[in-house]
Amino acid sequence: MGLFDFMKKSKKGSSGTTYTEKDNMGTRQDTFSKAYSYWTFERPGLKVRPPFTLFYFSSAEDAEAALLELPYIHKASDSGKLVCDRLMHFGYYELEEGGKLLGRFEALVCGNDFTLDEFNQAEDAFRRHGGNLKSHDAPEAYVKVQTAAGDASKVKFKEKVRGDDGQSVYEVYTGPDKASAMEFLKGKPVNKKLYFVVVDTPEGSFGRDIMGFYQE
Repeated sequence: MGLFDFMKKSKKGSSGTTYTEKDNMGTRQDTFSKAYSYWTFERPGLKVRPPFTLFYFSSAEDAEAALLELPYIHKASDSGKLVCDRLMHFGYYELEEGGKLLGRFEALVCGNDFTLDEFNQAEDAFRRHGGNLKSHDAPEAYVKVQTAAGDASKVKFKEKVRGDDGQSVYEVYTGPDKASAMEFLKGKPVNKKLYFVVVDTPEGSFGRDIMGFYQE
């Protein structure tokens, strides 16, 4: 084992895995403006609105500690930011009013495959760290986490088109299922605004932009 490999191994947590920014498959809500955009513009237009839990916190430290109790949320070793290894909206942010920071925080977890057990686990963790419920929408008991392995090689290019605004660009692919779409999107980082990589599948359309992964 080389020196680099030894140092990398020594930084691994108790789970035996080191997470970095490239492992993030979620969309961080780490500013009030991102959260406002999601709740005001994006979520109302969704055909299926994913279940969520949203809590108030008095400090950023408590909010982060609560989120880190969840097995799918980790702190990246390279950026120091929270990352999620699931297709979810997640994170915490300081509340604002009239452009003024209020010194209070909100934390959330939200996703289409957010199970009832995970929902209860998240709410328990948020309460243990001093959180107070703001709002939630519990998942149905039948919701399950998708664990099937995907095959990125089965995703095929379809077209590149401009959006109706004349500025957005969509790089569109087709794939056989969600798992293959997500595996493909892991290897398609987006580093510019208004650029979207989308994979259409029989299970829905999945995409990636500068903010992260998402489901249409």
